[in-house]
Amino acid sequence: NIVIFLTDDQDVLLGSMDVMKHTRERFIKKGATFNNAFTTSPICCPSRSSFLTGCLYSHNHNVLTNNDNCSSIAWQVKHESRSFATYLNKTGYTTAYFGKYLNEYNGSYVPQGWDNWVGLIRNSRYYNYTLRVNSVKESHRNSYEKDYFTDLIVNRSMEYFQERKNVDPDTPILSILSFPAPHGSEDGAPQYQHLYANVTSHITPSFDYGPNLDKHWIISRIKVPMDETQHRFSATLQQKRLQTLRSVDDAVDRFVTMLEDTGELNNTYLLYTSDHGFHIGQFGLAKGKSMPYDFDIRVPLFMRGPGIEEGMSVNEIVLNIDMAPTILGIAGVDVPDWMDGRNFMPIVKRWKLLPVNPPWRDSFLVERGKIPHSKVHLARPTLPSKQERIIQACQSPIYKHPCDPGQEWTCVIEDGQTKYFMKRKLSRYTPTRERRRFIRRDAGLRQTNQWRSFLSGDEMGLGSSQYYDQPHYFPDSGAELVRSKRRSLNKQCKCRSSRIHEFRVRRERILNSRQVKKGKKRRVSAAGGRCNANGLSCFKLDHARWATPPLWEGESRCYCTNSNNNTYWCVRIINATSNLLYCEFITGFVEYYDLNTDPYQRSNTYLELDTHVHNSLNAELAQLRVCNGSANCHVSRTPLLPTTNSTEMFSTETTPTET
Repeated sequence: NIVIFLTDDQDVLLGSMDVMKHTRERFIKKGATFNNAFTTSPICCPSRSSFLTGCLYSHNHNVLTNNDNCSSIAWQVKHESRSFATYLNKTGYTTAYFGKYLNEYNGSYVPQGWDNWVGLIRNSRYYNYTLRVNSVKESHRNSYEKDYFTDLIVNRSMEYFQERKNVDPDTPILSILSFPAPHGSEDGAPQYQHLYANVTSHITPSFDYGPNLDKHWIISRIKVPMDETQHRFSATLQQKRLQTLRSVDDAVDRFVTMLEDTGELNNTYLLYTSDHGFHIGQFGLAKGKSMPYDFDIRVPLFMRGPGIEEGMSVNEIVLNIDMAPTILGIAGVDVPDWMDGRNFMPIVKRWKLLPVNPPWRDSFLVERGKIPHSKVHLARPTLPSKQERIIQACQSPIYKHPCDPGQEWTCVIEDGQTKYFMKRKLSRYTPTRERRRFIRRDAGLRQTNQWRSFLSGDEMGLGSSQYYDQPHYFPDSGAELVRSKRRSLNKQCKCRSSRIHEFRVRRERILNSRQVKKGKKRRVSAAGGRCNANGLSCFKLDHARWATPPLWEGESRCYCTNSNNNTYWCVRIINATSNLLYCEFITGFVEYYDLNTDPYQRSNTYLELDTHVHNSLNAELAQLRVCNGSANCHVSRTPLLPTTNSTEMFSTETTPTET
């Protein structure tokens, strides 16, 4: 049998496992702990799509956000039809699913491959939800005894398992228990609502760390420390998350006890994991996921079963895309070549003393966000000279001389020198204040890593509606850009040179001024039920935030914590000598962290990178961004050596006081 416990938004680095004594006893002591387990997309639907439906990177299954393509018809036809459930179902397994599926699952159908289906319609809930139970829909209200979703999942799954074994004891069962915890609305069971007051396990070295001007704009825009309200909210949120996990801990204990009672425990592989991690106050962000840092991409992963050594620790990188190949391997099914992940059982069953062939990975891709239709290149690893860039840019017809009607910039030759005349094509929605801020004279900005990147005019596509028409600039060279006076687009450009400026452009900040329909700006406010901002994902904190104790009694706030254009690609590397994260954002912004010296990723040291190292990381990331299939999605270096004890990760001494 194969049984998977899947939580929602559960962290590793914020102490969530501290309160789960049954899970530590049942999994960590009795099986394997994966110290380097990660998600490849730290956001719910993309990560779950990779986990459940063939284990592909999100650029291959094309579920890039929690909305677009999440449980779409195209996704159902192409990817859902070849999930690991369909493979196991065809080989004789009885398959059953209980709990949350995908964010946009509407309950109009039962996914292929499942003999028994109890799926939550839409996103995580604890009360007042609707289920698709095989052929019917089932509504639930707010009675703890009848409706608390975490308990319902384990009750239904245990009943089904026992029923099937009574009818056909020789047929193996694949069962997934997908819990809502600790995802919002963070409704703890009544018996646990008094626990973990004033908990501090979420306060890591990166908690309220800042300002972080060296990071991408979502974080660098936070200029002031967290105040008393934010600190209270973070503690209350962590308290409620831990309370919800106590019910999951009970569910694990009850299910494993049932396996013991039915004599099936020694014939069952059990896995425990989450779709991604979480942050609460890290770098001043109120809460959420979707960031490329370890607190969001690391996930808990434990496994026990036949042939797995008790108390063992696995240091190799294991990903959510490895789940389907591993499940197929356990069931004796050949892993298709199109799957991006690999069966990790060979690195778990070390008693065979056989080397893994091909060598196991020590790097992987982290990707997040929507990719615009227009072609976009990220920061280039090797920068041409100033003159080469000027000449290259001047080849574009949009800078031809003499000017065409409506043209605002041109390249001209003066005294044998090419001078670059250009200007940002400001949107009519861009506020006057932003136009004035566009040109910077602050010499300090020269040191920020925006100037280490270069995007030519053809590459950025000036005039594209996908972007705030970004200027060209010549990093590190001190290139002078000659600016012409702004004229109406319907007037002939006179190609008249004007004052010479050095452009210091904060492209990350400009992206914060996204276009809004009819040119109206949405307000960031908790008043009147509105809580949103241009291009940002926000949530409202007020007295209606939680429906179950402990309730919020503090000041009302509107927190904006992410952005729908927060698109990035990263390569994460862990081996005997290296522990690093290298990220390229769609804006051209670059981040680099050496976790050997900076384990909490507090200082972006991209400017200190050697050119050769930068080129190598950029090339590897470019390969991973388009990889397809297990043969192309792994770059092997030096394998890690296993340790013998997993207690160093989750010490029982840090368990919060239950009073």
